[in-house]
Amino acid sequence: MQITFLLLYLFIFLLSFYVLSKDDFLFLKKNISMEQMFNIIFALFFLGLLFSRIFFIIFNFKSIFLQPLVFLAFIYYPGFSLAGGFASIIIFAYFYLLKQKIPIGKSFDFFSISFLSVFGVGLLIDVIINFFKNKNIDIERFIIAIIFIIIFFFFIRIILPFQRRGELRDGSIALMFISLFSLIYFLIALFIEKKNLFFLIERDGIFWVILFVFSSLLFFWNESLWLMIKNVIISKKKKGLS
Repeated sequence: MQITFLLLYLFIFLLSFYVLSKDDFLFLKKNISMEQMFNIIFALFFLGLLFSRIFFIIFNFKSIFLQPLVFLAFIYYPGFSLAGGFASIIIFAYFYLLKQKIPIGKSFDFFSISFLSVFGVGLLIDVIINFFKNKNIDIERFIIAIIFIIIFFFFIRIILPFQRRGELRDGSIALMFISLFSLIYFLIALFIEKKNLFFLIERDGIFWVILFVFSSLLFFWNESLWLMIKNVIISKKKKGLS
């Protein structure tokens, strides 16, 4: 069943990416084909799974995981690190896109919105299937799915049109997504999973804190907002002196 869901998530991601990028001017201008991007997505998908599994085993080490069959049999010995998979995908995607001279900011923007569709629509389908199978509904997963569906439509209906009008720079959507995803991770951990604040200094918690701060700072830098804020502060100080 886990493999079925993974394939379902991959299909939703590919479909979302195709709809978002098939008529993009920059991709058409640089002659970037959907086949080329889909090959990249497939590679990132399997790399993400591999490193997600590796990081989970590193952080939850048991000698049984040293056996190759146990390492691969994630259905019977489950365990993936979302932080490990997320980080590895970002790093590999950045350097591979850079090497292939594919627009990094634009690609990450489309990756981000497609990822939102997986978390929203994919989780909702997962909840519905489990409801018909087990005759009960997983309230926590249902709430998380609804949250991500709302955010997905917010990005599609409001944020993406801003970028297409040239009011947001390429890459800003991805940085907004990473910041928002990290923040939602904190909120889910605190209010749904009922964790205490000490989880912020645990391995995964530290990663998401760093990612939130780093992506937020990059967003400000990318949009040149620091300069605008600085000018406002200087002008207020001048008014105060006068």
